[in-house]
Amino acid sequence: MQRTKKCIALLLSLLLAVSLLPTVSLFGTAAEIVDTGACGENLTWTLDSDGLLTISGEGGIQGSPWNENNRDRIRSLMIESGVTGIWYGAFSDCENLASVTLADSVTSIETNAFLNTAWYNAQPDGLVYAGKVAYQYKGEMPENTSITLKYGTLGIAGYAFSSCGNMVSVSIPDSVTTIGEYAFLNCTGLSSVTIPGGVATIGKSAFANCDALSAVILREGVRKLGSQVFFHCVNLTCVTLPDSLTLIGFGAFSKCESLTDVYFTGDEAQWAAIEVQASNDLLLNAEIHYNAKAPAESVKELDGSVYALPEQQAEALLALIGEGVSLLNADGSAAAADSKVGSGMVMVKPDGTKETVIVKGDNDGDGKITAADARTALRAAVELENLNEWQKNASLVGDGDNITAAEARLILRAAVGLETLKLY
Repeated sequence: MQRTKKCIALLLSLLLAVSLLPTVSLFGTAAEIVDTGACGENLTWTLDSDGLLTISGEGGIQGSPWNENNRDRIRSLMIESGVTGIWYGAFSDCENLASVTLADSVTSIETNAFLNTAWYNAQPDGLVYAGKVAYQYKGEMPENTSITLKYGTLGIAGYAFSSCGNMVSVSIPDSVTTIGEYAFLNCTGLSSVTIPGGVATIGKSAFANCDALSAVILREGVRKLGSQVFFHCVNLTCVTLPDSLTLIGFGAFSKCESLTDVYFTGDEAQWAAIEVQASNDLLLNAEIHYNAKAPAESVKELDGSVYALPEQQAEALLALIGEGVSLLNADGSAAAADSKVGSGMVMVKPDGTKETVIVKGDNDGDGKITAADARTALRAAVELENLNEWQKNASLVGDGDNITAAEARLILRAAVGLETLKLY
């Protein structure tokens, strides 16, 4: 009994001693905060002893106060939900920054935000994403490149494609809400562009000096054009502007010497209500077509079928095709105005003739190109699945007449934004 009491006393002494020791995690000493501060009106930053920089709060980051004393100590970055934008050069020259995690609330990134960081230097050539923002095209762009941004992309960073003269087309999904300043500056090979309605504001000089740009379509929802957005687009002949537009910034269409036609979706009174700032005489002197939309740029008619781009809504497609046309779902019911146009739908013309809609790559009829479409094409290629006529047509995205594994690969690349499929 005496021995048992001594053992209990010894155990209690050990427990007491342990309780007085500094707290230690199972994997070593817990990280401590080594520096902190403000980086915006409602934003704070903290840096811990492991090199984790955390930014939290609401709004856009202003400046880079952590760089003054801690640039070399930063190894990873966590930007929490609520942060909306990243300042110019915010993390530039943080050479040891190797890991970047951004919340989906981040839709705007200014140029050089991650210049000369281990994270950016480790990215392969091509389009680099930071979170859900198309951050920058890295390396030399091949000739005749077509860019399709991934569905779910929320923003295009400032200077993201600046001076990518070999880019001939870009497909911007409806999910994008922000196009940064100078995003497509000097993209001299870009011939046309459609801006989805989710982009409320287009940044300054976003498409300046795009020499080949001849047609621009701004979808309903776009509200503001920054200054000199289309400055010196010398071959721009027509532009479609929505009645949601409230501001056309200074010189937005300055030096657009070829501009002859403006298709405005609203009436004359709505046009007059738009604030048009100075140096836009070429726009104002063009012929204004009220309650009108430009001819189709994204639709091809071939071999009795209507070929449409993916992610296109029924209302937009019908407006582009022309008056008196209706669109039916594959089951014969009328397509809703906001439904995605998918393969297998039927276009009914004024004379009663019908044409099948094909969205190249979309062989399941949902109006999107996904990995599921690639899988269906591959199963058809190895004769594990029989496709109907429109499914076959949608799967034939290469140069041959038969569905092969190569077609499936092209569809998969398109699904992840590495390929733009031909319409015909």
